[in-house]
Amino acid sequence: MREGTFGKKSNGNYKSAAAAGKNRTCLRRAVALSWMGALAAGVLVGMTACTKETSPALQKAPEAAKNQESDVLKPATAESGSGDRKRLDDFVEELDCERSRDFYWTKEEWSIFKKAMPDYSNQLDTYTEEETELLSSRRETRAVSAEEAREDAESFFTLLRTTYGGYDYFGGDETFLPIRDRTLAALPDSGEVTAGELEELLYKGVRDVVADGHLMIGQRNVMEDKQQYMYYVPGIFLEDIQGMDPAYIRPTIGPLGEITYGFAALSHDGKDLPGVMAGSDGKDMELDWVRAESFEGWEEDSHIPYDCKTVEDLPVLVCETLDDSEEPQPLLELMAQSGKEYREFPVFAVDLRGNWGGSDSYAQQWTEGFTGKWPQIKMAGGVKFSQLCMKVRGEYESRRKEELGTAEGAWSETKLNGGTALCDNLVFVLTDYNTASAGEDFVSFLRSIEHTVTVGSNTSGCQTFGNIMQFYLPNSALRVRLGASFFFWDSAENREGKGYLPDLWVNPTEALEAVNRLCGYYGLK
Repeated sequence: MREGTFGKKSNGNYKSAAAAGKNRTCLRRAVALSWMGALAAGVLVGMTACTKETSPALQKAPEAAKNQESDVLKPATAESGSGDRKRLDDFVEELDCERSRDFYWTKEEWSIFKKAMPDYSNQLDTYTEEETELLSSRRETRAVSAEEAREDAESFFTLLRTTYGGYDYFGGDETFLPIRDRTLAALPDSGEVTAGELEELLYKGVRDVVADGHLMIGQRNVMEDKQQYMYYVPGIFLEDIQGMDPAYIRPTIGPLGEITYGFAALSHDGKDLPGVMAGSDGKDMELDWVRAESFEGWEEDSHIPYDCKTVEDLPVLVCETLDDSEEPQPLLELMAQSGKEYREFPVFAVDLRGNWGGSDSYAQQWTEGFTGKWPQIKMAGGVKFSQLCMKVRGEYESRRKEELGTAEGAWSETKLNGGTALCDNLVFVLTDYNTASAGEDFVSFLRSIEHTVTVGSNTSGCQTFGNIMQFYLPNSALRVRLGASFFFWDSAENREGKGYLPDLWVNPTEALEAVNRLCGYYGLK
């Protein structure tokens, strides 16, 4: 679940490509990168994080973990600093250029979003107080009569129309009313309908038209048949990729720590991936695709809100959840305050593997502390302050509605153009396909900072639709989870089920070890 400061106006302190100079095609620094200068001067020698001399925020973190053992075979080692530094410089600079090419929403893109945010003032009296209370009350599911099942199906589609932030984005009445009619026709005229049977019927009705990683009907997520995972071919690294199909070739970290290429791609189940491909020499290569693993976490059966570790002299900020409930909140507040402290580390990693989300406000505060500026990400969308949204989310949404001055029946609209935060550090961000929701927001904030490199697999793709609520159908008590808002980040592409692609494709369980190899190879430590 993601909650944050949607609609909050940026302070405009980030430089955009236009502001940086009309003749620039990307943001380039006029002087050598200071993180490279610091490394060349040996600043990293003997450096550790979370020592007693650091700030109170970092002192609270548990003792740094060093020299973590890996479950994979130790790769061959290279002499520290033996790699061509220019190759790393060029790779990072190209990432910065790529992200700075398109900071602004076009009129065409904004018109698509505007169409998805129609006036809904005629829906504000849809539910009585009793109906609202019943829909928001959690109860045990039960089998219902055929007539009650029909009532629940009607209630489900009314819930989508009046409350779901993605309803009109996915086509509105034109899309959903025919599905409703087919669903009603598929229900029996008599007898009993179990909650499971109703769940399956509603799920099958909307799964082909809705791409939303948060939307659930009972235990069924509408993306479960479409979710994209990283697949790769272990042990094959490629220097010469000329003539090879670029759809299956991705940058990765080689066995010595060098930036090279390997076979990697997105697929739901791997069945659509080629088993044979011609190499650059024209000879066929057999490809044994393996699905990338998700990282199981630093601690068993626990998601760490915040920790600062040191692994082989590399400082690592660990954030496995942004859940701001009572127990993790103190550590999240420490993390939010610690951003400024990380400026002193020329190179460090932010480990967001397994971060399923919560409140992105902590990530925003950390980013502001680190860069000195509010994260200016490219984002557009809005929140539908519907009748049920105001009831279920109560004081939080009422306060935000008042702050934004949103009229009854109107959306709170947001359109923020992007920018790049200038940065003297090199930041590696570790991700896997369990990095989701507000965890992906954190990734987006970090991607707006220069010299940020993501390593691992694609993220979950569960970011577009937020401000999550749960309802229970009147008769069967079948749970329906949906969001009141939609926000597109960086582009108008719906990334649900796909997420952010990594810059360096590495099996997530090996990502930190690979980053350490890279740092050693290019003399970053």
